[in-house]
Amino acid sequence: MTDNYYVIESGQVLDLIKQHISERHAAVKEAHQLMKELGVETAGYYDDIFDGKLVALNVEEKPNKEFNKPKRRNGGWYCSPKAGTEWHTRFKQQKGYDKRCVRLSEHLKLPTGYSFADETGKTVACGTLASRIIQNCGFLYLSNNGPFAMWVENLTERLEKLKKQYPDLTLSEPSEPISMEFEGCRPILKEEWDLMVAQHNVEIAKQKA
Repeated sequence: MTDNYYVIESGQVLDLIKQHISERHAAVKEAHQLMKELGVETAGYYDDIFDGKLVALNVEEKPNKEFNKPKRRNGGWYCSPKAGTEWHTRFKQQKGYDKRCVRLSEHLKLPTGYSFADETGKTVACGTLASRIIQNCGFLYLSNNGPFAMWVENLTERLEKLKKQYPDLTLSEPSEPISMEFEGCRPILKEEWDLMVAQHNVEIAKQKA
């Protein structure tokens, strides 16, 4: 599946990405504060794929008795708090942020599923419309001040392929045409975004030289 790219220029989506950045920074700061209290502020860590909360530390030795014995994971270590402990509660109480951009998806009114019915109206085929099960769009940014962009999976392309897959069935959901045009967002090529990233990196390198 292909993704569509957009530069965010104005409107509610611009407000949403600024909110997203602010909440993400706050979540990372909170995670680092907890790690500092544990004496492992320089270690890596694992965050939740949905809310971005700190869930485990990448440390070879557990920081205190309230943590489970570290286990090997993806070439590193995975050390999480034991259930029912104070540290388990503190990890759960983190505010986190909308890491999977559900709020953006809802604002853009992106459908999440599809269904096809037979001649009797009975649903005989259904599933998740997006090829990524837990995310169909996301924010892109190079600094707190921009440039700001977003990617949105080309759901119309996906839907056309599904129609060809079920030629004898009637599409039930989504019930309305999918629009890939969004207020305040200008469509660009992926290569244009790649160029913006490269130019940004060049400027950063020049500043450090």
